Amino acid sequence: MFTIDQSRKKGMTMTELLVALAISSIVLLIVTLVSTQSLRISRGTNASMAIDEQITKLHSSMNYLVSKQFAVLFSFGNEEEDEELQDEPYSQIIVTNSIPSNVTPSGWETKSSLITFQPDFSRIVHLYEGKEGQGTQMSIIAEYVEGFEVSLITGTTYLSYTATFTYFDPVNPGVAILTKEARGAVRFYEKGIYACGGSGIDCFAGFIRSWWSLFDS
Repeated sequence: MFTIDQSRKKGMTMTELLVALAISSIVLLIVTLVSTQSLRISRGTNASMAIDEQITKLHSSMNYLVSKQFAVLFSFGNEEEDEELQDEPYSQIIVTNSIPSNVTPSGWETKSSLITFQPDFSRIVHLYEGKEGQGTQMSIIAEYVEGFEVSLITGTTYLSYTATFTYFDPVNPGVAILTKEARGAVRFYEKGIYACGGSGIDCFAGFIRSWWSLFDS
């Protein structure tokens, strides 16, 4: 007859069970903390890359649209008439450019465009005249924008701009992950004034009509 070791029949004691449960809880907590931290770092990295890309687009677009195009700067405030451009911040500006053309006898054609901030869509856009029959076209300069201001630098042909970018959690849209501020300055060729208190598109359309009336008169 074989003798069975009685100790092998015993299960885990209450103490052993509590110890095993405590160790498992600690390991699970460590894994959760590491996963949460990794996810937070990943979201922060994605947010930083996304905002940096938009900041680069803003700087390059402002440099191209205002400086490299030798733009004549127009701006508008809330009054019906302004004698000159004010130093106070604006959220939208109008520029005019002369571009090569085969249509006009001089070989040059004047085009106007609007750089404006659309807070409802958190973006800065460029509105410009399309080809004949296309009307006003729009291109997005930068997204994730919560604030945008443009100001003249007194006594110079430079304007400065400030934009505030905020990246929100895609899962929880109300939770901001990262906020950055971008500043820059660009040079313009000449300045004029066009006062308007309406929306960006309405002001742009009104400016185009008033601008071309100078040539029709």
